[in-house]
Amino acid sequence: MGYRPTLTTDVLFEILSDEHRRATIRVLLDADPSRCPLEAREVARRVTSIIEGVPVSDVAAGDIAPSLTVLLHVHFPKLARHGVIEYEESDRLVGVGPNCEQFRAPLESVGE
Repeated sequence: MGYRPTLTTDVLFEILSDEHRRATIRVLLDADPSRCPLEAREVARRVTSIIEGVPVSDVAAGDIAPSLTVLLHVHFPKLARHGVIEYEESDRLVGVGPNCEQFRAPLESVGE
């Protein structure tokens, strides 16, 4: 087992304070492990679906640009730094990090 950053209560709540981060975590927790890591564009498409409250099939390629930009430059690096996701910037691949599972109970308890 590799390095696993410790999550403090403050960091846990900070991560959960943003809808893009909550949606990203939900996408990864719900993803088929055999299909992970996911391409960043696919994560952005699913995140947009969650935030907009529409089926993934209704999210057009052009609709994901705002989410993709903020995910790539803000949220993926932050989530990766805290071990919530594994993010390969050069390949734009996003996978489950060693701390991701710690978010399942809080997200399920509030219905997200």
